[in-house]
Amino acid sequence: MSRLGAVLLCLLGFAIVTWTRVGSSAIPDQLIPGRPYDVPLKEGRATVDLPLQANAPVRLIISNLGSVSRTAILQARVEPVRGFSWQHQPIPWQKKTLPTGVKISPAKTTGLTVPKTKTSSSPPASTRDFWLHVTEAPLENAQGYQRVQGRLVCANQTVEVYADPSLDSPSSGPTSIEPLAHDIAERLSRDVLPLITRQIGPITDADQNGRLTVLLTPWLGRLRGGTTQVRGFVRSSDLRMDLPAPFSNHADLLYLNSELPVGDALQSLLLHEVAHTALASRPNVSLPRRARSPEWEDWLNEGLAHLTERQGSHDWSNLDYRAASYWQNPAAAPLVVRDYYRTGRWRNHGCRGATFLFLDWCQQRAHAAGVTHFIPALMATGKTDVEAIEHVLQAPFAELYRDWTIALATEATAGQEPTKVGRFLDSGPRYQHWNLTDESTQAFSIVGTATQFVELRASQTGRYRLVLAGDALDEWQVTLLRPERPAPAIALQAQWSRGQPSEQIGLQVTSQQPPPAGWHLENISCEAIQEPRIRVQNWTAANLQIANDATFSTQLPLRAADFERLPTVIKARFQNTAGDITWSWVDIPPYLAAEQLAAADRDQRP
Repeated sequence: MSRLGAVLLCLLGFAIVTWTRVGSSAIPDQLIPGRPYDVPLKEGRATVDLPLQANAPVRLIISNLGSVSRTAILQARVEPVRGFSWQHQPIPWQKKTLPTGVKISPAKTTGLTVPKTKTSSSPPASTRDFWLHVTEAPLENAQGYQRVQGRLVCANQTVEVYADPSLDSPSSGPTSIEPLAHDIAERLSRDVLPLITRQIGPITDADQNGRLTVLLTPWLGRLRGGTTQVRGFVRSSDLRMDLPAPFSNHADLLYLNSELPVGDALQSLLLHEVAHTALASRPNVSLPRRARSPEWEDWLNEGLAHLTERQGSHDWSNLDYRAASYWQNPAAAPLVVRDYYRTGRWRNHGCRGATFLFLDWCQQRAHAAGVTHFIPALMATGKTDVEAIEHVLQAPFAELYRDWTIALATEATAGQEPTKVGRFLDSGPRYQHWNLTDESTQAFSIVGTATQFVELRASQTGRYRLVLAGDALDEWQVTLLRPERPAPAIALQAQWSRGQPSEQIGLQVTSQQPPPAGWHLENISCEAIQEPRIRVQNWTAANLQIANDATFSTQLPLRAADFERLPTVIKARFQNTAGDITWSWVDIPPYLAAEQLAAADRDQRP
């Protein structure tokens, strides 16, 4: 090809992949292992010259700090190297001050003024009317609400519990809701309300009855026209006296699903929902909008409620699958979402995982700086958005977000026994792997305030020029990081097979090559997350009798009823003799979908 032809190809956007093969001693060492580097995009463009050793990883942390309403695309390509240039500055960052996102350190409460929990000695009403939004109609549409006349089940000095009258009908399941109602009232009075009052503050007594009101109803199993099932919720509008029914119940009110089981999971749920009520309680909450303090943005509201539930319960069932959802696909899980409902992310588990992981990291950073009461400190700022966090941690949001993503990129990679977040293995975020020798271009699609974690490798030692290009209007934040202890990429394959007996299915997991010398498989996890069905199963290599010195193939036994209709993610944890860790991921379509495709293929054969 002529020189002119090569130039024309470059101008048309086709990347020519070349590398300069040199000895390892000739590769520049400006990219210091363990030190993050800023890659600024000017007018949406950046060029990075990378010195790469064969198969040694370099990590690229690509974040879109723009609005959640916009998904931005960053194009990346490899270009020929014509002279080597290194212009990137290290980011001031110390690993020891940035704890990971899931090792919870309970907040200290010594020194806090504890408000008195409200109580009442007057008897509650035997029945009360409640309005619930149960259809897919907008919240402003009165036709979307259902009236429920609750009957009193039990009450004490701080709590009163009402039940949907349909629960008295034999056709609606158990005829008695009393054991659940009494357990709820006892937990709220004994544990939940005192802790919430101490951590956040008192709850506004909107109905002036001295008690928190609870409604148990099966409607929570068929909200939004029967398409949505939840375990519990609260509405901040119920505290507003300026809104008429059905838009406000004029009560400090907690809605709970009547099918809830008794146990530790109930404790976590109560802590979470009552935290929402306390966060919505402000001295002027019942006044008209212009006279009220602003409400917490949804991402902060949910994240702070999750932090609170972790303070008072060891149960992870309301949170573990949300952290796992974020790890599976962080680029699609925005952090800063002002209104989950109006953006279609009301039940987005990845978003909820992101806000918990970020705020837990912020809380631990605040503790390290001497701010032992993180949530009260946020509330004291009078802000209900990112400015509250910036004020407490004395840093701009962009800096905090970058530090958090760096912490995520370096966690779960060394020297420890496998840790679990509830039912799920703590893997940290999933990386998109890119071999620069084999593929010349990539496109990264990232929603606002989300991050794509990328691991770059090259099959041969050399110098590689990486060109990044995006819309100049987007707010990109790109960080480059060479791991202190490089780990291999170990590829896996997986496919379904019907097991015996017929209610069993098998998932055949196979390594495409033997683990490198010194590395061995430790754990395999099978995850299917599609609420209300949350399924996860974990195995060790010893359980599966896997020999780690060769290519392996193993069949994971699964119950068909648990996994056959759900998209599934396989993740495997490998470790070497020094304690370093690497993870492999595989996406699997639902078993039944795979079976249908296989059947269609068989039908088309001659």
